Amino acid sequence: MPNLNEIIESLRGEMTETLARWVKIPSVTGEPAPGAPFGEEIRRCLETALADAEKMGFTVRNFDGYAGDVRMGPEGVDPQDEETRNALIAPVAHYLRNTRTRVPFSDWYDTITGAYIHFIARSVQGGIYMPMLKKQWEK
Repeated sequence: MPNLNEIIESLRGEMTETLARWVKIPSVTGEPAPGAPFGEEIRRCLETALADAEKMGFTVRNFDGYAGDVRMGPEGVDPQDEETRNALIAPVAHYLRNTRTRVPFSDWYDTITGAYIHFIARSVQGGIYMPMLKKQWEK
């Protein structure tokens, strides 16, 4: 299996150029406009980031200029397709059951050991629990 640090290192130049392009856009609030509730420069920054992510193979959505969504994997899973849903959840569930720290989620992991570094259990990630709770609600 390839070492994640080596993969990241091989992409360092491309990632740095992409990030440099993003930060060159003045991301300051401007006059609201249709599709640009925070002004044209914020809209341009959001659209640039989403276009780059789409070129990288991600599925993207723009929520009327308020926020963007970048997804890896299938765009939406049919809630009735339990087999696919379980296949997507299985690696996460395995990690949760087997992590030494018992910390559920983090934004920052050591790529060699899998240990969390910081940012424990952000609330925005709570949505991943919804499929697990759905069966309880239906009872």
